[in-house]
Amino acid sequence: MKINPPITDAIIFSGGGGLVIRKQKTKVSPGKNNFEIMDVPASFDPEQVIVEIVSEFQDKVKLSQLSIKLPDKTIVNMGISRERTASNNIITNATDLRAESRKKILAICESAYYRQYEDMFGEIDVVVTSEVDTEIDLTLKYFIIDLRIRWKPGVQVDLDEKNNSAKIVGYINVDNNSDFIFENVELEFAEFDLAPTPVMPVGGEAEQVAFAQMQIPANENILRNVRRLKRRFK
Repeated sequence: MKINPPITDAIIFSGGGGLVIRKQKTKVSPGKNNFEIMDVPASFDPEQVIVEIVSEFQDKVKLSQLSIKLPDKTIVNMGISRERTASNNIITNATDLRAESRKKILAICESAYYRQYEDMFGEIDVVVTSEVDTEIDLTLKYFIIDLRIRWKPGVQVDLDEKNNSAKIVGYINVDNNSDFIFENVELEFAEFDLAPTPVMPVGGEAEQVAFAQMQIPANENILRNVRRLKRRFK
C-alpha cells in the first residue's frame, strides 16, 4: 500500500538540510502489512531513518522490516543533463509560441533546467506485522542533506532620530530552493552542520539496491546527531 504521511515537524539546519518528521494514522490487518512511503527526497540519509509504531495493541503490532533504496546517481544525472539540453533548445526556439502557451512552457523548462539529484525520489518500504485488526500511528523520521534548504539570521535596525534611539529586530530567513514544498509544518531551527554520508561506488545490478537495508536501523545514530545540535529554537 502506498501512503504519503504529511510532514508535521521539520528542524532546519543553518548548514543546510534538516530533520524531517512525518506522521500518519493507518489501518493494519493480521499478518504482514506493506507500506510504501511516497515523496521521499533522494537527499535523505539512508543510514539514519527511524520508523515508530504506536498502537492500542502495542504488544501485538511491531515493525518487522525496513527497506531503503536510493536512485542511481550516475543514471539520474545523465537524465538531468539531457533535460537541460532539451530545455535550452526549446527556450532558444520558443519565440513563435502563442502567448498563452509560452509562459507555461518556459516555466516547465526552467524547472527542468534547475533540477538536481536531490529533487528525485528515494524509496522507503515499511513492513508492519500485526496479530489483530487495528489502527496505528506511524511516525517516520529522517535527515535530508540538501544545501538548498537552510536558514540564516537577519537584523533590522530602525532609527528614531527624534528620540535619539534605535530599535533592533532579529529575524530568520529560510531558503528553500528545492522542488519540495513544506506546508502547515511546525518549524524549528538549529545551528548545525550535517556531514554527508560517504557512498561506496558499486556497479551492475547492485547499484539498484546499494542502499537496501533489511533490518531496522538503531535509534542511537539519529539521537546522537540530535544531541550534537549546538543551538535549537522555534
